[in-house]
Amino acid sequence: QVVESYVKHPFFELLKNDVSLTLNTDDRGVSGIDLSYEYQKALELGLTYDKLIEIRDNSVKAAFIEKEEKEDLLNKING
Repeated sequence: QVVESYVKHPFFELLKNDVSLTLNTDDRGVSGIDLSYEYQKALELGLTYDKLIEIRDNSVKAAFIEKEEKEDLLNKING
């Protein structure tokens, strides 16, 4: 375990300082945690649905794909 608890994770300090963040998981086979669990935990810890949408979109923006692919993907997931 890298961080003592979710509440003590630096994610929240970074979020407070407007750092562009994404939610990810470690190796599912090792940690037993998937991305759905991470998003649910974020909601339980007080992140809003709108903030989670922003974080999800940050993942697309940070992806190692062409700009046009990012735009297409963002259009698909955001309607």
